[in-house]
Amino acid sequence: MQDGKGTQTGYYNNVHGDKGRDWGTFEGKVTVNGEKMTVEGTFKIAGGDGEFRGVTGSGKFTTMMKSETEIDCAWERKYTLAKAKAHAR
Repeated sequence: MQDGKGTQTGYYNNVHGDKGRDWGTFEGKVTVNGEKMTVEGTFKIAGGDGEFRGVTGSGKFTTMMKSETEIDCAWERKYTLAKAKAHAR
């Protein structure tokens, strides 16, 4: 962070209980305004297992840290499951 701005990059792992999981990478721009921190960025699905095996897709996200204990997150994504691709053929 410099002058209230910075970047964030990393990996994510979404667990969907018995159905499996999907994982990938993300990158975003961080801004701080007073006590609030916002991260806006994009992510790309790298893979999955269980019902998510062969999943592909990407999207955008916004995360706002309102306080030390309160966070709002919004994800918008487009993805295709491998079984949907096979069915479409």
